[in-house]
Amino acid sequence: DNQRLKVEFIRRRNDPSLSYSVKFTNDLRTTWSPSQVPSHVTSIVTVWERVMVHDTQTINDSQARFGRLTISQN
Repeated sequence: DNQRLKVEFIRRRNDPSLSYSVKFTNDLRTTWSPSQVPSHVTSIVTVWERVMVHDTQTINDSQARFGRLTISQN
């Protein structure tokens, strides 16, 4: 969908020591909201997979839209 912001990243498969979180916002000074859309995951090789997460809002819904990926070690 070309009308939505998307975040695409590579992650390790089956690695419980890492957590990935994609969030979106209209304003960098306000609260970031977790993505409500299920991610699309494509296997690359045994160890890696590509993850694509789309925003719930379209680019026409607000003047600005930002996305971020947070990776945490558990």
